[in-house]
Amino acid sequence: MVVPCPFCNALHFPGESLGKSCCHKGKVVLPPLAHYPPELEELMVGASPEAKNFQQDIQSYNESMAFASMGAQVEAPGSGPYCFCIHGQIYHLTGALHPLEGQPCQFAQLYILDPAAANAERLAAGENTGCLPSIMATLDAAIRRVSPSVTAYQQM
Repeated sequence: MVVPCPFCNALHFPGESLGKSCCHKGKVVLPPLAHYPPELEELMVGASPEAKNFQQDIQSYNESMAFASMGAQVEAPGSGPYCFCIHGQIYHLTGALHPLEGQPCQFAQLYILDPAAANAERLAAGENTGCLPSIMATLDAAIRRVSPSVTAYQQM
């Protein structure tokens, strides 16, 4: 992706039609993207041991911080590179405001808890065994600071 659109500067592959799929030839104008919080940028591009752990286990960190899970009727084609086809509608599953009795908190339910309790729940999940508590705390603090969804859930 090295060819910039003359209207919005989106990057395209050589041979791709410019301005059609990205901004409708300048008719769609989006505000510039906000910068990452500095602590997240350090984790994404840094070389510290914490940054390397984050980069290695980024999927676990991402999933543990999600507000919802995706649902759809998915069909995986037979051979070739991994891809999937979605039939019908995509929807987001958020669950109840509080977990069922005996079930762990997950997704948006974690954002109504105290941050330390939320991170303890995240770290207790088996798929997060490689995740570091310090990074979980950093990510939780950044999301609570910048996401309007956290405020909405806390008010519920």
